[in-house]
Amino acid sequence: TVHGPVRGYATVDGRRVAVSVQRSTRGREILSARWFADLNANRITSAQSFLRRANRMEMTFNWLYADDRDIAQFTSGRLPVRSPAVDPGLPTWGTGEYEWRGFVGFGGHAHTINPRGGTILNWNNRPARGFAAADDDWSWGSVQRVELLRRGIEARRRHTLASVVAT
Repeated sequence: TVHGPVRGYATVDGRRVAVSVQRSTRGREILSARWFADLNANRITSAQSFLRRANRMEMTFNWLYADDRDIAQFTSGRLPVRSPAVDPGLPTWGTGEYEWRGFVGFGGHAHTINPRGGTILNWNNRPARGFAAADDDWSWGSVQRVELLRRGIEARRRHTLASVVAT
């Protein structure tokens, strides 16, 4: 269907309807190869160029950057802008009025360079305040596992690679 492969069928008011799962990157996976080409060709030369180029990655991932001057983080993805009438936790009619209104631009992606405190921690957790979980996740939960890592990192002023891994 125009909304993705049919995953099953349901009955609504006595009529059979198809249930599909729409994915913003379906058929576009190859476009994310540009990001990997940038990495392989050493086109990322600063935290700023990292942010600009990571924004080209359409698949949703949390990316980290570090050089001898800066650290940075970017959460990539082709994130749909939904109709305000849509609850992402519920099925939506594919009749047109609930279609996506485009995609989140650079400013709507979680990103930072040299955050206050000097640390970026990520363990596939919520990347920024107010950032929604995936449609099939429904919640980030009350406690994120990254908090376990945070306690260990904050317990020491300086770390080595071995001390971080041991945390």
